[in-house]
Amino acid sequence: MRFSIPIFTVIIFFTLAVSASAYTFPIPPQPDFPESEWVVGSSLKYTVSLTQGESELNLNLRIAILGTEEINRTDLYWVEFDATDITGIPADEQDFFIRTYGEIPDTIRMKALVPYYDLLTLITDPSKFYYDWTDQEFIRKFIFQYNQQVPYDVQPSLIGGFILPIAASEMFGDQLPEDFIENRNIGLRTVEDPEMFRTENSESETTTDAGSYEGWMYTYTDTIVGTDMGTCFYSEVIPIIPFVTYMGNWVMDSVPGLLEIELVEFEADGTGSEIVMEPEVFDITSLMMMG
Repeated sequence: MRFSIPIFTVIIFFTLAVSASAYTFPIPPQPDFPESEWVVGSSLKYTVSLTQGESELNLNLRIAILGTEEINRTDLYWVEFDATDITGIPADEQDFFIRTYGEIPDTIRMKALVPYYDLLTLITDPSKFYYDWTDQEFIRKFIFQYNQQVPYDVQPSLIGGFILPIAASEMFGDQLPEDFIENRNIGLRTVEDPEMFRTENSESETTTDAGSYEGWMYTYTDTIVGTDMGTCFYSEVIPIIPFVTYMGNWVMDSVPGLLEIELVEFEADGTGSEIVMEPEVFDITSLMMMG
């Protein structure tokens, strides 16, 4: 039985790729980022390029806030993550996708009904991010589409109770702690280390295909081994995630890595879902039949 919604491939992999070999890893002191506001109708689209040695993964990542619902007096948001124009998936991972879906992914779309959540938690506390998103009450509805295949309306309990744990197991393997299942603990912890990193944060402005922005340029440099460094331009006018650009490089196991992210489209209002076909119901019965 093989079924996995690769949400980690789309989001979490970018943050954890350089830290998957460590349970506790240092990060530079974080600046006072603007509040990550979820404005209904807004969307951000980034180009993402991740290089590790001779491997290079490229895609466009769109994050959109589509609307709100109130359930049991709780305000919930429809948030959509769209990874498109995906290229550079390693051959061994291509085999997994072909076995599971019959074809290599070009597009992966995910739409979830969830409470407001600061997505920057993924950077500052990845274990908390995993713990929160696998809570049985967190994701209330979930729609998933792979390439141009018919989308699935996925039973929410499958996300935190089955699909994401399998994805984490595939990513981290033997590195997962013993209480991974019992306590939903992936064992990754970040520690801000002001002695290891030299940082600078100054007012600046930048221009991308999405427009010109005033904000702050934040830079960090590893002062111990000198291999980890990066820059991040952020602005308070950008909702959802305040980042306009990010560039970071590192060396892991003597192999250099580089992550580049740039905002190329910003819609302030009027955005809509890019999942256009009517979804089919995918529940635990469907999952068992796939075995």
